[in-house]
Amino acid sequence: MMEIMNSRCIVEAFNWLAVNFSDKSALSFNVVFYSSFVTIGIDQVVFALGGVVLTSFLLSVNITGVIIMDIVVIFVVRRSMMLLIVMVMGHIMLYIVVRTVVILSTSRCH
Repeated sequence: MMEIMNSRCIVEAFNWLAVNFSDKSALSFNVVFYSSFVTIGIDQVVFALGGVVLTSFLLSVNITGVIIMDIVVIFVVRRSMMLLIVMVMGHIMLYIVVRTVVILSTSRCH
């Protein structure tokens, strides 16, 4: 593990993961998690795996113990990666549906 600290940036890097807490990121790793925090609770996240880039914007406000959260997620992918993501997500959803049907049908038998 490598740790770099200065007045604007904290970087934690493992063999496959880098975490950068700052307002700008210039890291080049296969997997990158980028986040910047400000006092009102805005968290912008960029998460990249090879050709797939996932960006999200999380706004959370804490008013007298009530946390209000709003998340916007944007996928930026190559066309070939999009097909792979759709296929994988389709298989995951099919597995969940089949597993739920099996569990419900076996629970009715008892």
